[in-house]
Amino acid sequence: MLKFSERHQQRLVQVTESNITELMASVDFILMGLGGVYWLGKDVFPGSGNVAEGLKKIGQHIVYFTNNDMHTREFIQNQLTNLGIKDVKPNEICSLSHATAVYLRDHLKISDGVFCLGPSALLSELKNNNVKDCRDGKPFEDFLFGNEVQYLIFCSAFSFPHFI
Repeated sequence: MLKFSERHQQRLVQVTESNITELMASVDFILMGLGGVYWLGKDVFPGSGNVAEGLKKIGQHIVYFTNNDMHTREFIQNQLTNLGIKDVKPNEICSLSHATAVYLRDHLKISDGVFCLGPSALLSELKNNNVKDCRDGKPFEDFLFGNEVQYLIFCSAFSFPHFI
């Protein structure tokens, strides 16, 4: 059993319907992680979609976040739909791949000259956000480096098996 110091015990609050309602009324958005919250690897947590639908029913706006760069926002949108979470729009999903593409486009003002060593989801998000990959669809093994490469994007999780 957990033991709290006297100082911490004073801060503990009993969870009631009233204080949950008060808390929900005080927030504008709920930022919800995906990996480890809705699923872990390929395993979905049972009932996880019910939480989001319940929050939506009481008027909460949810933004879904993941630091996984292996999936596009559209893929994640389909996964959420399969969990029973209805009407999730792509702009309510923030993935590492999408955030990278938007950062390059909007903050660094990069639109071309990019060579991406990363998953296909990152390449898709770059394309969807008008950041041109130098390979222009050519397979990695057919690409010869030239002066057109100005920026290298490297995903640290990207390894030899991704080339095969």
